[in-house]
Amino acid sequence: MYLSANPNWLRYLKDKNQLAPGSDHIVAYNTLVFIGEKRQKPLSLGDLPGLERIALGSPQSVPAGQYARQTMENAGIYALLKQGRKLVIAKDVRQALLYADRGGKWTGPLSMQPTCV
Repeated sequence: MYLSANPNWLRYLKDKNQLAPGSDHIVAYNTLVFIGEKRQKPLSLGDLPGLERIALGSPQSVPAGQYARQTMENAGIYALLKQGRKLVIAKDVRQALLYADRGGKWTGPLSMQPTCV
């Protein structure tokens, strides 16, 4: 059995004919969550450019960081946040949470909440 949060690895195995036909199944999925200081009104993706700092796991190596980047790109704000130097790239979600826990001007991480199917 092989479990992966990254669909690219599954695609890689399929392309290399390393999976029996029909043997791949989704057993869980993720929901993107945002963690930050308590506010009267929850933030939306459109509110992120107004924040000073956003911590997230590295999109190069952390699945939650990859999903966060994709979500922000689809919302049309990733390039704006990157150019504005608002993104703080952490080595993993745990480190991003440590940044967010500092409070004040730090917010984040954009992380994934697993849900079983």
